[in-house]
Amino acid sequence: MTSIPLADILPATIGVTLILAVWFFAFGASLGSFLNVVAWRLPKGNTVRGSSECPSCKQRIRLRDNIPVVSFFKLKGKCRNCDFQIPYRYVLTEVVAGGCATLFFCLLFVFRGVNIPGWSTNSRFFIDDLLSNRGPVFEMIGFFLQHGLLMVMLLIVLLIKSQDDRLPSRLILMGWLMTLILGACTDTAIPVGIKGEILNITQKNYQTLLIPVVGGIAGIALGYVSGLVLSALVGKTNWIRMKTELAMICSLIGLSLGWQATVIISISSLMVTLLIGMRAKRYTSIVKIALTGTIAIATMTLLFICTWSVWV
Repeated sequence: MTSIPLADILPATIGVTLILAVWFFAFGASLGSFLNVVAWRLPKGNTVRGSSECPSCKQRIRLRDNIPVVSFFKLKGKCRNCDFQIPYRYVLTEVVAGGCATLFFCLLFVFRGVNIPGWSTNSRFFIDDLLSNRGPVFEMIGFFLQHGLLMVMLLIVLLIKSQDDRLPSRLILMGWLMTLILGACTDTAIPVGIKGEILNITQKNYQTLLIPVVGGIAGIALGYVSGLVLSALVGKTNWIRMKTELAMICSLIGLSLGWQATVIISISSLMVTLLIGMRAKRYTSIVKIALTGTIAIATMTLLFICTWSVWV
């Protein structure tokens, strides 16, 4: 296929890219709205199917009042029927999910995987790659799905911990299963080997299939140790819950990013949580330390994904 000169298609490319960026934000925000429902219903054993309803008056939320981000500000953060004050975490989740989707779109598609170790990139837009029949478009789709799934799981966990609910084990099991299935079905895998070498991830072999398993085991161990350290700050009796939940969360990171990423994210998250605790003199409850630790893990995971190529 003949390559189309970049100067001839650049204006159209910029326009299409901006439209797609808006679409990805809207998609992510809509997903964030659904995650709010999942985090509210799942710990209580309720089904996530069915229409959204006000947690106070139980009235069904109409479509015009269920537009992500827009409806919150249009209704001034209140239910139309009973004036129930909607928690700000709902709209914040929608904005964060939309922002993550747009960020991953820019990193993986607009700048052709600039954050992925081992990928040579430049500033050409992915629309140009499609028109010119070149560029790692389908590989980037695989990374988008893998990293998007990880952030979705972390956002659900963060919402559940903000409600002081117990983390359902079936949620983590579902995350493990979906991560393994996605890794097996897509054309990409974790680009860093067990020894730290850069891999040709488009050609899977026994090692690329073993990397997530090693990462998951490392995540369980590191999460357990982090739980021991953080639980010791509070001196409460429910240490088992803290250690188990952190082990499950870190195992998801290991399955998605490998053991090296898990070490970096776990240690940096633990340090941030400890520094916040020292600044606050002392954590007053297991709830606060669990929420702070979860926020630190989610934030450090996002930062690591965005700067992955720097660490290798």
